[in-house]
Amino acid sequence: EYMGELIYIFKQQNLEQRQADVEYELRCLLNKPDKDWTDDDRIREKVLMEELVTIIEQRNAIVNSLDEDRQREEEEDKMLEAMIKKKEFRKDSEADSKKKGKFKPMKVLKLLGNKPDSKNRSPKEKS
Repeated sequence: EYMGELIYIFKQQNLEQRQADVEYELRCLLNKPDKDWTDDDRIREKVLMEELVTIIEQRNAIVNSLDEDRQREEEEDKMLEAMIKKKEFRKDSEADSKKKGKFKPMKVLKLLGNKPDSKNRSPKEKS
């Protein structure tokens, strides 16, 4: 994502520079008195105006793309956060259920082993 944003910024800077160059050339042309204009000047003005419109459209497209990318990243972050919370909730629930209902056979055997067994007692102890 970071590289994509860098590419957008690089393209944006190139377009800004190109726009400045086109605007400068256009200003120089427009500063020329009307009586001195040639057919080539009129054609050049039209070409420069069209290029300026194209540059502005491209810059707008980049801004829109950046906005869409940021919005998508925010949505992905929210989804990821929700998934993590859900997973943590499940872990907590599983841990609680394991604590409550986990059968430990060794514990049971130890408990049974500590109780005096009636078969092992001598008849004298039974009284």
